[in-house]
Amino acid sequence: MSPTSYRAAPPRTASVRWSLRRVKPTLKPIALTVMSRVTGKPYFTYVLWSERGRRFYIGISEAPDYRIGQHNSPEGKHWTVRYRPWKLVYREAHCDFKAARRRENELKRQKGGKGFFAKTGLDPSLF
Repeated sequence: MSPTSYRAAPPRTASVRWSLRRVKPTLKPIALTVMSRVTGKPYFTYVLWSERGRRFYIGISEAPDYRIGQHNSPEGKHWTVRYRPWKLVYREAHCDFKAARRRENELKRQKGGKGFFAKTGLDPSLF
């Protein structure tokens, strides 16, 4: 093997790496759409309240009642265990995951402010 052909190999490898990086972002959205999201099944954005912790938790689920049971369960190591028990104070149905996620993020940006109560219709004097 001549030194010239050996030196030519790294740029080809670099261009392959560059092309893989270029292709990778286009694969990510495809992978997300292939995930097992059941079409036509409603998703819910929900808000939980912990009297003990004096805080809200905002989340998304296909089955909010089951999910609340998980939050109130002593099993597992998750953030919500510290502030049990949780009470469902708000629930909103959405046609797909994307819409529910968008609404969850909208509410999380307002959490702790007056906008949160305006967007959910919850009475601030109850909390």
